[in-house]
Amino acid sequence: MLQDISLTVGFPYFVTDPLQLYEIKRALDGIPPDIKVYAIDGRFTEFPYNIDYSIPECNQMIRALYNNVEIHKVCATQLVKRQTYLDLAGKDNVDYLMVMDSEEYVHPMCADWASWAIFTHELEEHLSQDDL
Repeated sequence: MLQDISLTVGFPYFVTDPLQLYEIKRALDGIPPDIKVYAIDGRFTEFPYNIDYSIPECNQMIRALYNNVEIHKVCATQLVKRQTYLDLAGKDNVDYLMVMDSEEYVHPMCADWASWAIFTHELEEHLSQDDL
């Protein structure tokens, strides 16, 4: 589907209650299995809490259900935590990084990934012509 372009998803999260697992699952279910996800687990240090990382059940669920998710544990400021997936995408030389917070998701009725790929190709062609 997205063979000609590389797309990854930056996904920061911090789960403190088992009920939040549904939110994580809903978000990750909307991402096709051929798209890599940089999941950044940990709290933003600007917000005090008695634990620094998600409850164990969260990462257990992610590892069991999603082979395309790469978990990185980062308890840091919001800027540092978000910079983590930007650095990972740069290191992997991806073309596009989509940022999705854990409460966001791609609704199944709107998940037209093929059209997205066509749009990005057209955008790249347009930008290349402007560079001439």
